Amino acid sequence: MQPTKCPAPVERTVLEDAARGCRITYEPGFLSAADADALFAALHRDTPFEREAPVMFGRPVEVRRRTFSYGEPGVRYRYSGVERVASPWHEALVPLVEALTPLTGVRFNYALCQLYPDGEAGIGWHADKERDIVADTPIASLSLGAERDFQVRLGNRGAASRSVRLAHGSLLVMGGATQRHYQHRVPKAARCRAPRINLTFRVVRAPGPSGSRTIARRGRPTSRLERLEISFLHPTTNSTFYAEVGPTTTGEHCIERLVEQGFLTPLDPHLCYRIARSDGRRVPLGAALASAGIASGDPLLLVVHDATS
Repeated sequence: MQPTKCPAPVERTVLEDAARGCRITYEPGFLSAADADALFAALHRDTPFEREAPVMFGRPVEVRRRTFSYGEPGVRYRYSGVERVASPWHEALVPLVEALTPLTGVRFNYALCQLYPDGEAGIGWHADKERDIVADTPIASLSLGAERDFQVRLGNRGAASRSVRLAHGSLLVMGGATQRHYQHRVPKAARCRAPRINLTFRVVRAPGPSGSRTIARRGRPTSRLERLEISFLHPTTNSTFYAEVGPTTTGEHCIERLVEQGFLTPLDPHLCYRIARSDGRRVPLGAALASAGIASGDPLLLVVHDATS
């Protein structure tokens, strides 16, 4: 299905916070009524929605909302103790992904498809800032079916500062650093008896390929650092790259090489460091290096995985 937009769709700004680099836009007529009806019917018929029990207050709690994932091969998304591995794109979603690329400036590789059976299903205050999501990339939310309220607040306390009624076939895009500074929710609606399907398109870190290439080697070996993963978004192509740091080469030297080759820019907001220990825990880079007794300039090895090759 090739999406057909309504005549003269109007995009309006829900949130504009230039100081924090946050922006939310809403386009009620992104899909025509006919296309929205067809997409809702196709997804409701074909999607094997699954139960889920996200961890709340330290224990799993089954919720009324049902979910399923579509996306590129091998992509997975983990949130609140739940892991979803993407199934191949539903044929009706392929043209949507293509249409969203020029609108958002990124190519989405994952969509969480959520079924709200009625108004008793909702989702509480949260921000989509899991480490599987490439930081500060936009999240595009397509609403189908029953209209529901979408609310936003600054920080993690207080009442909603913004609210918008999500219409059938509408598109809401959260961009920039919105997930770092704001929370959002879809509250329950006691009088709503109709189902709603919500698709949230995201840029998720894809698993690195089995092959890799080393871009720098120097220095003496060190055995105290098991492995450091670096993931970042290519500044011009939006391709996701992955890196591993281990014994043999200085990390600073490798970062300089990445800048020289145009893979990232200095102070790139998409650059994220995390350490993978042998026990499976992940801790911040600085804390990991300090606990391992590794000082700045100690020898490390950087291996870059090109996720697009």
